[in-house]
Amino acid sequence: MLCAGVARAEIPVEVVVFNYSPDHEIAEVSVQGRYVGGVHWRREDSGSSARSMCCIDVTPGRADIAWEIGWPVSLPLPEDGLGRSASAVIPEPQGRPRFLGVHVYADEHVEFTLTPEWPAERPDPAAAPADPGAPLEDAPVR
Repeated sequence: MLCAGVARAEIPVEVVVFNYSPDHEIAEVSVQGRYVGGVHWRREDSGSSARSMCCIDVTPGRADIAWEIGWPVSLPLPEDGLGRSASAVIPEPQGRPRFLGVHVYADEHVEFTLTPEWPAERPDPAAAPADPGAPLEDAPVR
């Protein structure tokens, strides 16, 4: 008997990128290989810079994200270039999600949220102790 894997359904979402970096903008964002684009300004005193970029289909589970950091033309480029990437888990949907929150932190780790309403800002989890009871799959990838 042949067993085939069950494909996970893609979910159409509006993407909201939160840039928590106080140092630089981010741009040219892609999630799961799908271009999100846009320029996401550096964090303001209020906590983050959030901007909506419409729309892509995503699949829950481990997801790669790539972006470029903004850099002043008057400074030499960083040794590691401008491209950045990370992996994190897009959670399983609860109800009917409309928004994928993409939270890019100053230390360049990323977390995803999937919500029916505009996603809330999330304080940087690096400032709080990790939850030892959290499932490994949901833990941030650094």
